[in-house]
Formats: sequence, C-alpha cells, structure tokens
Amino acid sequence: MTGVLVTVPASATEPTKEASTSVKAMSKQVQEFDGVEGIQAYGTDGEGNVVVVTLPESELDDEGIEKIEAFKGEYSNVEVIEIAKPLQAYAKNQLVGGAGYAVTGQGVEDAGLCSVGFTAWDPNGDPAVITAGHCTGDDSMNLATRTLPSLDTAFTGEDNPRLMDPAPMGAFAFSQFGGPGHSEGAKNDANSTDIAVIDVDNPDLELLPQVTDWSTAGDDDLAAGIETTITAVGAPQEGQPVSKSGRTTGLTHDDDLDIVDGWSRVGVSGTDYRWVRGFAANGLEGAPGDSGGAIFQGSTAIGVVSGGTPAEGGNESFLWGTSLVHALPHTDGYTVALFVEAPKVTTTEVEQGARVPGTAPAGAEVTVTPVGGGEPITVTADDSGNWSFEAPQELGEQEYTAVARQGEYNVSDEASFAITVVEASDDEPTPPTPEPDPTDDPAPTPTDDPSDEPTEDPSATPTEDPTTPAPTDEPTEEAPAERELTIDPRRVSVSDFVNEDEGVNITGTGYAPGQVVELEVFPQNDSVNDFTLEGTADENGVVTFGVYGTNAANADVYLGTYEVRVAAASDDDAANAGSEAAPAAGAYAAGDADEPLTGSFEVVADEGAAPGEDEDENGDGNLPRTGTELTGLGVGAGLLVVGAAAVYVTTRRTKKGQA
Repeated sequence: MTGVLVTVPASATEPTKEASTSVKAMSKQVQEFDGVEGIQAYGTDGEGNVVVVTLPESELDDEGIEKIEAFKGEYSNVEVIEIAKPLQAYAKNQLVGGAGYAVTGQGVEDAGLCSVGFTAWDPNGDPAVITAGHCTGDDSMNLATRTLPSLDTAFTGEDNPRLMDPAPMGAFAFSQFGGPGHSEGAKNDANSTDIAVIDVDNPDLELLPQVTDWSTAGDDDLAAGIETTITAVGAPQEGQPVSKSGRTTGLTHDDDLDIVDGWSRVGVSGTDYRWVRGFAANGLEGAPGDSGGAIFQGSTAIGVVSGGTPAEGGNESFLWGTSLVHALPHTDGYTVALFVEAPKVTTTEVEQGARVPGTAPAGAEVTVTPVGGGEPITVTADDSGNWSFEAPQELGEQEYTAVARQGEYNVSDEASFAITVVEASDDEPTPPTPEPDPTDDPAPTPTDDPSDEPTEDPSATPTEDPTTPAPTDEPTEEAPAERELTIDPRRVSVSDFVNEDEGVNITGTGYAPGQVVELEVFPQNDSVNDFTLEGTADENGVVTFGVYGTNAANADVYLGTYEVRVAAASDDDAANAGSEAAPAAGAYAAGDADEPLTGSFEVVADEGAAPGEDEDENGDGNLPRTGTELTGLGVGAGLLVVGAAAVYVTTRRTKKGQA
C-alpha cells in the first residue's frame, strides 16, 4: 500500500501513554472512530505502533478530524497514513487479451471454446473484443461467456472448462471465416479472412488494452499477470520475436515469423477448408481452443490465431494468424483498444511568447487546457513524440491539464502541470571577443645559414592603399543552400495511396538548378519491391517526386512503413560507397550538402489515417495537403507488388467442445 505517512506533531505536552497493540484492546481503543467515514483501516505494524489509515484531511468532516487528532494526542505510538481514495475490492472483472471464453447459441448442443484476441472499440466507442471468425461456427453460435482461468487447459493441462460469469460478456456482432458470407474464399483474395467482433454489454466487465501471461490463472485473475500493454496495431514484421496468448497453451513465443503476408487454407473439418490471409510462425505453439487468441510483437498487436498444426514427427508446431491490418477493415469500423501514455512537459519556466515543449506518444493529439478557464489548445506530437504550445503573455505561474489521444477513443490519463512565465529578454547576447593565441616563441627564428645573395627584386611596388584589396567585377560566391526533405503526408490511408491523384509527395530543396537528384524507396514489408527514381532540380533548386500504389484491386499489400532517401547522384555515390544497406528512418531535418536526406512515411488502413492528413473536417477526404499534389508532377512512380506466399495449413481436428 502506498500513502502519506503523517507524523505526530510536537506539542507542549508530549503524550507518554502508549496504545495497546493487542487486537482486543486495539478494537476498543478505536471504537471512538465509529461513524467516521474517512477511517479506512487500522492495525499494528509489528513494531509496537498502532497505524490508522485515513482519507486526506480535505475529505474528512470536522468531527472526524477532531477524533483523529485526539487519538494521536493521547497515545505516543500512533502513526497515521493518508491514502488518496477509499479502498476498493480488486474484483476479478477485468478482461484482457488471451483470456478464454465459451461460445454458445440457442438450439446448439455443444459449446465451442476460443480465446480473446484484443479488447476493442465499436464504431460508437463502446467496448468490444476482437477474435477469430470461425469461433461462431458460421454464425450458428452467437453468445460469448468467460471461462474460469484456473480450469482452463493453459493452467491445468486438462480440458475441463467451467463458466466464470453468470452472464455472457456479450454477443457476436460480426464474423467472417473465408470469403464474404463464410464462403471458401480464394488465395490472393484480399477479402479472405478469419475475424469476428463481440459487443461487450456486461456492465461488470472492465476491458484493458493488455495481454495476459497466464501466470496468475490459479487466482482466476488474468489481469494480475500482464505480458504486454498494447500501444499500436501494425503489420507483421520480419526479424522480430513474436508471442501468442490463449486459453489452451497459454503464453508462447518464437524468435521470428516465417511468413509475414500470405494465404493459407485453414480447415475446421476434414472437408471444410477456407482461405485466410495472414502470416505464419514455424515454432510458435498453439492448439485448439487458442483460436482467436492474441498474437503480438512487443506492444504491437498484429493478429489473432486462425489455425495451425501440432509438433509431430520431428516437425515443429506451426501457427497461422489472421493479419489485423487486413482483417479489421472488414468489421466496418471496429478498432483495437490502445494504451496511451499521458503527455508531459519538459520545462517549468518559459519567456512570454516562447513555446512550452513536451513529449507524448508519436502522432498523438495532445489537448492542453488552462486550469480555471480558457480555450483548450490542441497540437499533434511529431514522429519523435515532441509537441509544444505557445506560452501565454500573462506573467507568473500558470496551471494546465493535458491529455493525449490516439484514434477516436484511445485517451490517456489526465496530466497536470504548472509553468512559470517570465518577461521576455530584449537583450541580444554579445559574443565574447576571442583572445589571440600566443605563440610559444614570439621571436622570429633565425635561419641556420643566412644567405648573402640579394634577391633579384627585393622590393615590391607599394599599392596606393595597402590595407584595402582592390574590388573586382566578379561577384562573391554564395554559400550553398541548406538542403531539406519534406514528406507529405507522413501517414496516408491505403485508399488514398492507390489513387494516382493523391499518394505521397517527397520534396527535396537546396539543390543546384538542373542537378540530377535520386529518390530511393525501401518498403519495410515483403509485398513491395524497392525502387529508385531520378528527377532534376528546377530553377529554385527544388525537386518533387510522387509515389503511389498501382494495384488498387489488392491495395492492402501496400500497408506498412516506407523508408526513403533523397540525394544528388554524386552525393549518394560518395556517401554510400561500398554499402547497399537501406538507411534507418530519420527525422525530417536539414542535411549537409554531402549527405543524403532520409525520412519515412506509413500507409495505414483507412480507419488508421491520422486526423487531418487525409480527411477534411467534413470527412469527405478532399482536404488539400500542403505542398504540390501528385497531379502534374514531372516524376511519379507506382510500387511493384511482389506475389505473396500461399501455404496450406489445417487445424488439428477439433475435440468436442473446442473451436
């Protein structure tokens, strides 16, 4: 327990009597606290002291304060701990990713068993759950109820499930396994998926954006053991560890993904197979009942369990997951719930009119509100998580609250802070005058053998003004312009990216007019090829490239991050001689004349685009971006799609009561 320890104040007459620490005597002593609502607990600390736990003094009435003071004044061994809020029972009503549930329906004899993928929001901001579409049995079952973790297979090793709650957590609002309408689907078909959503209408449940590690299943409190807190949804990434959480095998891990984008034939019986777009890990353990469970890389949600095969005959277990970035658009507006860290300010004193800097999650919308009244200020954190707002003109301490928001419904806790505004200084700082460096030996050094021979022309004709050089007709050479890179927008919806008139503009400035400039794009997924373009700087030293997707029929292949590098051909050759490695994504900053400019942009699912970047205030998506649109640009390129792998996977034949 944390709280504030309140010491007994000194008085003219210090108490000499000690309160008894026996349970019986202590109970009688604190009877005077009966009816004082602010007293939360009492007991002994084992060291001869009586400890009383109270709410802050501001929460107590006068009678309660007097009784506590009287008790402290009577006994010398009393300690008081203040806590912020009344004690609450930690009920086991928190729902997290990886938890097990049973799915039933009217007229259905057997219940299925599946796992929660991630907590979520419905289009109206109400709580929901993301899971696998095949868990509904093609919509023959529609109610989901949590199962007791202490009796789930992940904890007991046996298959003997029991319901945890008297009422369902909610009903399925949408499910799709295979193609639309639970059809078979097809490989290379972007509409083939395995996804479902549950509208959680049980008021006793609190949904958390976290995934359980199953370490506390014996206490039936999965939220007490958390493996990760979800802060983002993203495409599967090669070369990164991957984890899964589900009711049958619990928390499992693998070093890497073997397929990051492809199609699999997943079966629920020996004859019923459906095509599912997703990814695979050869070595990531799963089993029937884990279906729908959470698959994640670090704090990024990437998918839910769709199917797999067990480790048999010397082969490793093989798990197929539904890719969230491709599946969520089929749910008509459901989004994964994310944890958003509260914003912070990084200074406590600023001058009038200066900017108050702070940090928040990258891309988060930060709203700062003056305490005591005033218009809220909304800014957006950049790719490095930095944000700022203009300090007020009013001098002195100013108090604010701030929240960060990602998406429409993911909001941080409220942060409070104060800044002190001081008068702006009008004095320009005077640079110090450098002192000349004395030489070690100021005297001239004589030659070893001075020559007696006179020079042919020992004296030069003096100039009329020896201190001033003669002017020339040639102009002085100007310093080269500083180069800068602009990427607009930095986050673009996939529907805009495959629109030739939208896409992404990449602009470099500071080049010599007529200079050849090269753009390189490095997609961070396996669906799109690297490519290079050349352009020529105009009379102002500006070159702009347009990048867009050419395969609108299979647009989801473009989802992910793209790193870019822009350089004059000679600069790039010099800076990267002997290396073909792609650059790391960098901030959009000015570059030296000899250094390539680097940055990145991200193509996201339509519901994931940053507000204001590809939608206007009316939601019609026609808000002009800053910079030049793709239409009319001299240089443009589409991205070439690499055919994604397709594998054939069937789930282990399900036992009775499992999906």
